[in-house]
Amino acid sequence: ILLGENHIEDDRIGVVVSQLESLPNPCRSILTYYYLKNLTYEEIAVSLHYKSINSLKVQKYRCLKSLKERVFNNKVKNIV
Repeated sequence: ILLGENHIEDDRIGVVVSQLESLPNPCRSILTYYYLKNLTYEEIAVSLHYKSINSLKVQKYRCLKSLKERVFNNKVKNIV
């Protein structure tokens, strides 16, 4: 049973990673820097030339929303 659960978890991670990689920039960079490289907002803002941390936060929120929609749509497509 554990092997099956790990396989399902691996599939879920694979879907999220593939959808993340398919995002256009700046979304791909923002989410990668924040979630995978654990950079701070300040570090990301400097790297991506954002003048405002708040602008970056709003963009990250929009990017995350887009990623969630892509992952959900991928799941629905695979069910049908």
